Amino acid sequence: MIFNKIRKFFIREESAENYLDMYFNKTIDNLNAGLNALKFSDNFNSHVEADLVIAAGAEAEIVHKLGAIPTHRIITRFSGTGGPVSDGSTAWTNTKVYLKNEGGASVTITVIFFK
Repeated sequence: MIFNKIRKFFIREESAENYLDMYFNKTIDNLNAGLNALKFSDNFNSHVEADLVIAAGAEAEIVHKLGAIPTHRIITRFSGTGGPVSDGSTAWTNTKVYLKNEGGASVTITVIFFK
């Protein structure tokens, strides 16, 4: 425990105060570095489908391993002149989701599904 270290190494109160200040500043720096290193996927139970091509007017079937029916989705990249892309008419399941390209040209998307 930290207080045992303080008693062992410091006699004067101001020295213990300096030690605690240094210790907690280092701890906060380590915590900050760790939190900044987290990726989006580290924070959410999600499935990313990258570079998915959906033909004009087509519904795409996407297999996921979330173990539950996803509750949300975010399209993070979109290219092409088609679209918009909406939830497909087929019901989502705990292993598959469906997206439909409503436009007249194909699109390429990256989408994140959330549990």
